[in-house]
Amino acid sequence: MLYFLKLVLLFFLCNNLFVYNVFTQIYHYETGEIIPIAKNDTLLIKHGVFKGYDADYCTLIVKENRTKAHPRLINLPVIRVKSLSKTPLEPIFLLNGGPGKSNIWDDMFPEWLLSSHDIIMVGYRGIEGSVILDAPEIKSFLKKTYKPLSDNNYNNLKTLWLQVFERYNKENIDLSGYNLEEVVEDIESVRKFLKYDKINLFSFSYGTMLSQLYCLNYNEHLNKIVMNNARPLGYVNFESNIIESQLEYINNLGTQNSLCNKKSQDIKLLFENILNDIDKINTPHPIDTDKLKLIIFKKLNSVTNYNYIFESLLLANNGYYDNLYELESQFYDEFISDLVLGDCIMKRFSNYPVNNTTNNQKHNLGNELAKINNRYWNIINNEDINITVNSVYKINNCNIPSLFVSGSIDFSAPVEYVKNVLLPKFKNGKLVIINECGHQDIMTEQENAYKNLIINYFDNNIIDTSLFIYKPIDFCR
Repeated sequence: MLYFLKLVLLFFLCNNLFVYNVFTQIYHYETGEIIPIAKNDTLLIKHGVFKGYDADYCTLIVKENRTKAHPRLINLPVIRVKSLSKTPLEPIFLLNGGPGKSNIWDDMFPEWLLSSHDIIMVGYRGIEGSVILDAPEIKSFLKKTYKPLSDNNYNNLKTLWLQVFERYNKENIDLSGYNLEEVVEDIESVRKFLKYDKINLFSFSYGTMLSQLYCLNYNEHLNKIVMNNARPLGYVNFESNIIESQLEYINNLGTQNSLCNKKSQDIKLLFENILNDIDKINTPHPIDTDKLKLIIFKKLNSVTNYNYIFESLLLANNGYYDNLYELESQFYDEFISDLVLGDCIMKRFSNYPVNNTTNNQKHNLGNELAKINNRYWNIINNEDINITVNSVYKINNCNIPSLFVSGSIDFSAPVEYVKNVLLPKFKNGKLVIINECGHQDIMTEQENAYKNLIINYFDNNIIDTSLFIYKPIDFCR
């Protein structure tokens, strides 16, 4: 009887509390326990340990859509790992790449920054917390379907995506709340809750867009920014002319390698011939060129893959296709399985000026790779699902000290974007280019040199590149 009365009381509290908020179950991030009378703008903190370090595990309770008067509430995980210093410098907020990936850093957690700073990770809405915009229907389709981006399959894929977004609506998910602006507001909420006057941002790829937006809205609370592999706000499309120039750069490096030269004097031409002709070749089993192009493009983001890609193309040129089959088979695990796909789509919606792509050369390899990637990621637009986007933002001049770190070979975030678009607007910005380094290699290819660069910048305001050495790409063995 007493248990029944408790349930009645709990029901009464919840219904009265959420008169102005659609009821959402809010649970504590670490314990998983339901918080029956959760309130907006709350940060619940519980002490814990993260990777052996003293930490706070927090649950952030915020509005799903801050632009509405009476939205429902959602929760997000927040972890603060405490500095080893008794007098730490400004804390560092981590902003991971993606979109579609977690912001709770696990494998790449930069514990080497703890000597002088607290490190804070705010979970990305739509990926972690009480609302996850996953799309198992899409993952299943992409895994099972041969050439999913062919015209017939593409129409089926778009229809399936529309059904996914209809499911989100039936689940009372307010899709207009899952944009860059709301993510930045989550970060700002945590800054205020933890009572930090100024913070540093350490961002990677997609996370650099969040850094730029935070600087636009809250520059008075920023101390320094590090942007690894930066892309400007709105630059969501891949540009064929830039991809082509990257391929030419790789080709020129290959011609300087005597062993590669003996095997093929033109890596790029070999690449083009295989990908353009594979459908016409009588292979033992059909090769899905849609998936092959997408996975090869992804693998081009790390120079550690170049030897395998080059050898695979050489073997195919001589009639041996096992390596291409293996590459195609990696499409799902490396390109799809670990992404929250609904979030990938949502984070592309904005009124930021979008970069245009050039598609003027039909058989240009850069054009082919740009076209298939843009076709894949731009399948849904805001008109299709009728969401509200914010007014146009333009990055004004940002005077916050900012360090841009880019690889000289980056298909996803070309250094040209930093030079031509971002540096002119970041008046205290500096650029470090790591030669023969790809998008995914930036923190690991010369790890000690990279750590030395970042620690000196945050702690001493010094840009020290003295430990970097030139490392040529290993195309051939």
